Amino acid sequence: MADAVDYTVNSSPASTDYLLGIDNPAGTWAVNNFTLASLFTLFVTTILTAVLPAYSSTMTGDETFTYGGGTNRKYLLNPNGADRAFNPSGTFPAGFEAIVINTGGPYDIIFDDYGSFSGSGQVVTPGNVGRFIYTGSEWV
Repeated sequence: MADAVDYTVNSSPASTDYLLGIDNPAGTWAVNNFTLASLFTLFVTTILTAVLPAYSSTMTGDETFTYGGGTNRKYLLNPNGADRAFNPSGTFPAGFEAIVINTGGPYDIIFDDYGSFSGSGQVVTPGNVGRFIYTGSEWV
């Protein structure tokens, strides 16, 4: 049977440590020694890669969008004085997700109004979100 080890929380870490280390009786780190800087870098990298890339527009007319890479994209759109169409154009991979947020009012955004794909004509009303996924042949 292995000898029991009494682990205690490190009460006097170096100034850049984030108090996540545990000292064992021999004085070596029992778990990884994280610094505040490395934790911040990990946090920011994780958040930035998890957040959907966003496109923002105060629309002056109907708009189209094309595939720009990735699996999804967020669109923050203000219809600015009239109902506006927001239409996909070009080739999209199956599974691509377009998240359309109507940031203005009182006007609507009509997704795929031209019917270039399925002609879904889905309406996103002011203050609401429309989530559209391309199946490979239509937007649902």
